[in-house]
Amino acid sequence: MKPHTVLIVCSGNACRSPMAEALFKKLLEESGNQDVEVKSAGTSIYFDKATEEAIETMKQEGLDITSHRSTQVTQELVDWSDLIIAMEEKHKKRIQEWFNTPEEKIEVFNVDDPYGYPPEEYYKCAQEIKEKLNQHIKIKF
Repeated sequence: MKPHTVLIVCSGNACRSPMAEALFKKLLEESGNQDVEVKSAGTSIYFDKATEEAIETMKQEGLDITSHRSTQVTQELVDWSDLIIAMEEKHKKRIQEWFNTPEEKIEVFNVDDPYGYPPEEYYKCAQEIKEKLNQHIKIKF
């Protein structure tokens, strides 16, 4: 059976989506679910890697995202994914407009961007993402 494929999308693929990707992989591993592949991408790439604040926040979770490289969302990634998790409604709209993606393929988490804010906002963001991912795993996988 083919694994489920999940693409997580934010703006720059430097804060929320790389944190969500790492957290999702950890939660899937802890739940024993090995049938899900997870990737992340952004709609507007301005960075080449995760921000220092995102890296530090993930270190607190026992995760290392120093090797993460920011990726632009593409038709290939959209086609690859069974499900797309967008951090905001604007990301969903862009994916639908750019790639003619059906609405039912995209879920929106409504998580605010911590970029430019103090490290504690990254921590709050990570906790919110983790909570939403935990709910998601119970419902979908």
